[in-house]
Amino acid sequence: MSTKKEQEKKEKERKQQLEEAKTKKANCESAITQLQDTLRKNNDNLARLRTAKSQMETRESLVWGKYISFKNYFQNTANYGMWNGNKQTETQTYLLDTIAPKYNTYKSSITVLIDEITRKISQLESDNIRLTYSIVAKTTEMNQLTFQICSLTQGE
Repeated sequence: MSTKKEQEKKEKERKQQLEEAKTKKANCESAITQLQDTLRKNNDNLARLRTAKSQMETRESLVWGKYISFKNYFQNTANYGMWNGNKQTETQTYLLDTIAPKYNTYKSSITVLIDEITRKISQLESDNIRLTYSIVAKTTEMNQLTFQICSLTQGE
């Protein structure tokens, strides 16, 4: 009789282990899905940020080119033609000392924005590496649980 009780006890333990393994496997599957969703969202954000960065770099280059052209044009007194005197000097000074530096300020603002975008890209890339490792670890755990489930169901 003791062998029958032992068999019943072993069967009960096997079923309990089977249910625990199935629950853990379901949790792993859920975690993998969540990690993959986050990875997908990060990749979408990375694509948008890379596009924005490229556009800002183009804008930065254009602004810098306009600044140099503007400054060179107004530094060359030959561009003022026959216009001489205080008004010509005041206008040239105003353009070179007030307007031209605003281009540089604008370019600096774009540079700060590009730096922020670059930092965010780096952060998301690091997050994606971490997420990928987590997905691999959870997949490995899930495969081990699948093997355990198969082993436990052979006794049925």
